[in-house]
Amino acid sequence: MVRLEPWPLVARVSTGTALVRDGAASSARELAFARCLASAGVPAVRPSDLLPPGPHREGGFVVSFWTRVEIVDPTPGPSEVGAALRQLHATLPACDAPLDPMSTVAEAARMTDHPRVSRALGPLGPDLLRPAFARVIGAIEARRPALRPLHGDAHHGNLWRTRGGLLWGDFEDCCLGPVEWDVACATATSVVLGTGRAAAATLDAYGDADRDLLDPMTEARTLQGVVWAALLLDRPGDSPRLARRLDWLRERSREAA
Repeated sequence: MVRLEPWPLVARVSTGTALVRDGAASSARELAFARCLASAGVPAVRPSDLLPPGPHREGGFVVSFWTRVEIVDPTPGPSEVGAALRQLHATLPACDAPLDPMSTVAEAARMTDHPRVSRALGPLGPDLLRPAFARVIGAIEARRPALRPLHGDAHHGNLWRTRGGLLWGDFEDCCLGPVEWDVACATATSVVLGTGRAAAATLDAYGDADRDLLDPMTEARTLQGVVWAALLLDRPGDSPRLARRLDWLRERSREAA
């Protein structure tokens, strides 16, 4: 993210995601989704109206331009995240962005074979991840959930407190899916790495969610987090958060066996 002072603009430059995605297609989808949110009046960051928002190619990178917002502390709490996510799902209409069903989970499953992921996790990584992905994807598909446009990465770090109120940002993982995927994005870290109290507060504020569907979604979100950490971290073997996620996944796999 590059602030283009003195103009109220931010340039978003595809870097890590470009290792596994078509950067131009991903950026175009994100911009289309953001325009859909804007047309519905959803509190979210807007594509630039001062420059053509893109996507543009420059120096081997894909760049898009966005209206800058001033983020202020403190970060939103779990109840605020749950309430804001409920509002997002209630107001987000049908969208003409080219969204695919649960594309981020399918992408993460493919990433288990990426050389950087294999090197980071060692020979036992694929043996853990591949069957776990197959199991949770099967469990999700078996429930035949209703699909709708989703943020796709609706964790608390992508809900920004600004002087004008709470705004959603970072839509590069937008997709079609059941609302429980966004809920899992908002709660999985608390379930896996914490005490679960924050997850409970988020769920209470969100309201109705299919808890039986949320369970495999939480595991799918954790699997996604593992492969992205393995892809992007300089020293994944030194990450205690990655180690704890792997331990949690091993325990889940043992329970499912």
